[in-house]
Amino acid sequence: MKLLPHQERALQLLQRQKHLNLWWSTGLGKGHFCSFIAPSNTLILCPPHLIDDWTSKVAELNRNGLQVNVITKENKVYDESKINVMSYNRF
Repeated sequence: MKLLPHQERALQLLQRQKHLNLWWSTGLGKGHFCSFIAPSNTLILCPPHLIDDWTSKVAELNRNGLQVNVITKENKVYDESKINVMSYNRF
């Protein structure tokens, strides 16, 4: 799969800096981009009703072979060796 121009620009930014926030609208490829480049120690914040969607999308498209860790009220562990998915209602 090929990255779109705005995803290429985001990748260039990420290569120059340590952190990157993606605030793209629905359908612009956040999931594809994250699963394409996501290193370990990645945190994905999403609405509560999209936890399962993000978890399955990243697990399906992940090119780095990393596991996905879902942070919940029961599982409060942030695992630096995995891609972490958490709902923003946890704050």
